[in-house]
Amino acid sequence: REALLDAALGLAPRAALAPLASGAYAGEAAVYVDASGVGALFRSEEGFATALGVGAQKLGIPAVVALAGSQGVAHLLARSLTRLGPGAVRVLPAGGEAACLAPLPIDLLDPSDELAEALTRYGVRTFGELLALPRRALATRLGPGVLALVALAHGQPVEAQLPTPVRGRHAEAIDLDFALDRSEPLVFVIQGLLSRLLARLEARALACGDLALHLDLEGGGRDDRRIGLAAPTTDLRVLVRLASQALESHPPRAAVTGARVEAQGSPSQRDQLDLF
Repeated sequence: REALLDAALGLAPRAALAPLASGAYAGEAAVYVDASGVGALFRSEEGFATALGVGAQKLGIPAVVALAGSQGVAHLLARSLTRLGPGAVRVLPAGGEAACLAPLPIDLLDPSDELAEALTRYGVRTFGELLALPRRALATRLGPGVLALVALAHGQPVEAQLPTPVRGRHAEAIDLDFALDRSEPLVFVIQGLLSRLLARLEARALACGDLALHLDLEGGGRDDRRIGLAAPTTDLRVLVRLASQALESHPPRAAVTGARVEAQGSPSQRDQLDLF
């Protein structure tokens, strides 16, 4: 989830994780992205959506992308695209929400069990069938929870503005299948964690400002250490070498069963080029 957010923030100034969802169409992660003004950078909204999918793919995340006039409609369209497989893109022009959503299954709205049972009783299986019901007695017969679903089905925005992201710490971790008591295989594992961490930082045009290494030890112990850096870097070889030296100078007191690396994202230092 955090890596998908990093991919989005590499292309847009504002993005936020959607709450965890359940149901048949719920994915492992979803991110809302502010697409206002993207035409100035990406020629078209389709180009921006494609760039988002490519950014997620670079981090090893199979994703679909949908653009619409509201977060809710975009999320519903993205869910409907999952059947097409990773890389699918859909841009919905303004004003076409109701017609586009009408044939989609009502399960995309994640109705509660009670509401889903009531809708089934009335034979409602799609968005269009929901909107065809008389509005006057809808809440009385199906409960107030149906009104939010109707607003979504109409394509009406029901969400707040996305927050500006705060630069924080990034982490990658792994639980090992068996304990490691030698430094060479442990460094190999840490190299994989650092590689994924740097990919996420580079997606947001950041460098590794400092590095913390946390090791879970056999028997329930823990080994925490901070690895100092002279300057922010995106050089994987440098970080692996520093981690290896830290482990060789002070080996863990027991076999390692899990590892976690954390870094503070910092802007890369730039060199002033000659004017000519």
